[in-house]
Amino acid sequence: MARELRGPLAFALAMKLLVAPVLALLLCLVAAPLFGAGTLAVRVTVFEAAMPTMVTAAIMGMAAGLAPRLCAAAVGLGLGLSLITLPLWFLLLRWLPLQSGCRAVATRGGG
Repeated sequence: MARELRGPLAFALAMKLLVAPVLALLLCLVAAPLFGAGTLAVRVTVFEAAMPTMVTAAIMGMAAGLAPRLCAAAVGLGLGLSLITLPLWFLLLRWLPLQSGCRAVATRGGG
């Protein structure tokens, strides 16, 4: 990987794999009680926000001529890093006491 891509790549991956799910979690903690969202909805929303960049975004970026090497690197490295970050987000979401601000899910094993 070229040195000039390291900074933008680290920024893009940090935003997608760490910052986006933190922002989603904060938004859910504020909005879930207002809208009556259940714990499962909050967990799914945050987990989806933590998903890595997928191939479609890279294809669109490459088609538009927007740093094709950076797009490809973000997808490839993001998928690899998500094998670490997604289980950590899963554990964090199971550990957080989300039911204090959210309505408990009334399904079997659902929340």
